[in-house]
Amino acid sequence: MVIPLASMPEGFSHYILKAPWGVVVNVKADTRAKGLVPDTPGVKRIKVLKLTTGHRFIVYTRSRPKNVHIRTTSTTLTLSFTL
Repeated sequence: MVIPLASMPEGFSHYILKAPWGVVVNVKADTRAKGLVPDTPGVKRIKVLKLTTGHRFIVYTRSRPKNVHIRTTSTTLTLSFTL
């Protein structure tokens, strides 16, 4: 899953949700992403929240995400995981 960014991220963190299942990613960067449509199998919904220091992406999944990996470039954040 690729999330477009408007600026180079200064950092990020993530953690796994248990109920409901999902991944939360906090990014210290501006983003153009507003209403992301899930195009990854097993993803139910994606919520985007504005924080004072960046954005939070909550990716709700159908089961527990494993092997979470995040890569960033100057314009994107790529989130990958297995279910």
